[in-house]
Amino acid sequence: MVKQRDDTSANIKTQSGSVHPDLTFKDKNSKALDPNMLDSLETLIKPEDIRNVFSAQTVFTPGAKIVLLLIIVVTFISFILDDKASVYVTVMLINILFFTANSYRLGLFFSGLKILEHSRQIDEEIDLSDQQLPKYTVLIPLYHEAAVVPYLTKAMLRVDYPKNKLQVMILVEDDDTETIAAVKANKLPDYFQVEVVPNAKVKTKANALNWGLSRATGELVTIFDAEDRPNPDQLKKVAQKFVRSPDNVACIQARLNFYNAQENVLTKLFSLEYENLFNYILPAMAIRDCPIPLGGTSNHFKTKKLRELGGWDSYNVTEDADLGMRLAAAGYKSRMVYSFTPEEATMSLRAWMKQRTRWLKGYMHTYFVYMRKPGYLIRKYGFSGFMFFNYSLFLSPFLLVIMPIMIYFSVMIIIRFYAYEPWSESILKYFTWFNLIYGYLALSFTSYTIYAVEGLKSGKLWWLYPFYFILHIFAALMAVYKLLVEPHKWDKTTHGVSKFKE
Repeated sequence: MVKQRDDTSANIKTQSGSVHPDLTFKDKNSKALDPNMLDSLETLIKPEDIRNVFSAQTVFTPGAKIVLLLIIVVTFISFILDDKASVYVTVMLINILFFTANSYRLGLFFSGLKILEHSRQIDEEIDLSDQQLPKYTVLIPLYHEAAVVPYLTKAMLRVDYPKNKLQVMILVEDDDTETIAAVKANKLPDYFQVEVVPNAKVKTKANALNWGLSRATGELVTIFDAEDRPNPDQLKKVAQKFVRSPDNVACIQARLNFYNAQENVLTKLFSLEYENLFNYILPAMAIRDCPIPLGGTSNHFKTKKLRELGGWDSYNVTEDADLGMRLAAAGYKSRMVYSFTPEEATMSLRAWMKQRTRWLKGYMHTYFVYMRKPGYLIRKYGFSGFMFFNYSLFLSPFLLVIMPIMIYFSVMIIIRFYAYEPWSESILKYFTWFNLIYGYLALSFTSYTIYAVEGLKSGKLWWLYPFYFILHIFAALMAVYKLLVEPHKWDKTTHGVSKFKE
């Protein structure tokens, strides 16, 4: 029997012209705070206030706008006046940032490689009996996903967990009649529950998840996307890992990969990127107690802690990355589990660009939001964690934006368009060349090592992996534009187009 909320319920307004208020989950005792009121006294920021302090509803504070405007004006004037010293300093600074980012990425990869086998072995052990397992809620937000509903249902039915302790909540938007009909057409067990999410000011995945969170009955809660095919024992592995972890571990992220990695060249390179991120980079960050940008699916939370933090930010289009930062800002830790959720990789360049633009826009947005309180972050993250935060949300996306500038001035310097003193010219020229070669070799090495260690079929294209990041540059430039003109718009990815279904 499907537990479905009736469209005529008093809690859901579907009449023409009616708009449900923002569905952002808020604790009854939570009060809205002005981020500018809180400075150095971290004791003023309670866990239930963190969501309001770091809300993405406002992109730039007045202070941030002034600083950014000054940087742009000073840089523009320097280049207009053909100030060679300014050009030299700018290109040198960009080179230093690129060297730092490549070194961070390589260091994390080596750390992840070192702990890979240990993680695999320890997460295979499940000692909890069915009686000891906690109640679990699975949230599955759907929007225009009618085509994948049968495959999604099949995947959820394969989940190995006591059915009397499982609540599978399918969240569908009230204007998505096609998906609602597809869900109704499936004969679902009693532990499945269909929730029709009413219209709200902001229609995002986070908004639907907050609606589901307010109705979750499990002690643990997780998210799966429409195209996900999680390992059947994933919930048990996570429940076991929570038992073995300290109480301040509030989130456990599973590893993501693709079931259609062999579709074409783009999906093969995308698969290499995901393997690097979820098998090596994120585990290395988690083991250091650093804030980690969570994946958009298969992150598992303690329900009480998640509610305490106010759920997901409906105004952030990368609600996963934001929540990872917010957990750490509240003093909680995140961990990785060696269990996989295969999903569908975007197959076309247009779809990939659209998805990556949203991700990068969200990362930039999140960075500006959290840098409102750098002193607070340093205290909560620790200096090392704060540096990794800057690597994840600043260096990674913003260096893509300025990559064309580096390439342009690198070429100009190499062909001696800009002439400096011999010693300074040599330093800049060779440092630039070194960075370009170092970056290519670092990306090639990591992709080839993944291929060699894991026997990944898509790894045969490891030599193309560095060139794959040229696509990221165009996505990053588009993300800047989107952040300025439509920061809260959710560009949804279409699923169910692959010839591979699992």
